[in-house]
Amino acid sequence: MSLFDVMLSQLNYKAAAYLNGGERPRRQHLGAHNFYVPAQLFETDDGYLALFVTTDGMWQRLCTGIDRPDWADDPRFATMHTRFDNRTELLDLLGARLKAAPAGEWEDRLRPLGLAVGAVEELADALDGALVRERGMVVEIDTAEGPLRVLASPIRFSDRETEYRPPPRLHEHDDEVLPLEQQDA
Repeated sequence: MSLFDVMLSQLNYKAAAYLNGGERPRRQHLGAHNFYVPAQLFETDDGYLALFVTTDGMWQRLCTGIDRPDWADDPRFATMHTRFDNRTELLDLLGARLKAAPAGEWEDRLRPLGLAVGAVEELADALDGALVRERGMVVEIDTAEGPLRVLASPIRFSDRETEYRPPPRLHEHDDEVLPLEQQDA
């Protein structure tokens, strides 16, 4: 299975709009969704939080979870359409509120409410994290220069182990891949 193909298929309606009408989607700040509001990254006290709200019920739960229940019924934000129409104002208010606490705290408060939310990890935190260790996604390969740590293949088969070997050394396979006239040059 091609990961590229899988990710490309996730562009379904944006791809259809472009392929059938030439419509190019506008880039939104902090990876915001073109229609759903709020659905993007938010700056917090100590990093970033990914938050994706797609229904009015989720919006109401979010408002409760961030101690702003008054926003749930505010006519500017009460429905998906009014949140879209008032995107800038809503994102300014919500952004200011989310800066008041660390990303992990928001995640702990909002995830139990059934919201799609997660603290954004730095690369080092992700690679050194428990899930990567549990999944065996970093492997060590013995090389002449010492151990080389690399990402494991995400493709796993129940009936065989994946074999990891050192990468080829510079010019190691020249005689196997280059035509004879280039080998002598």
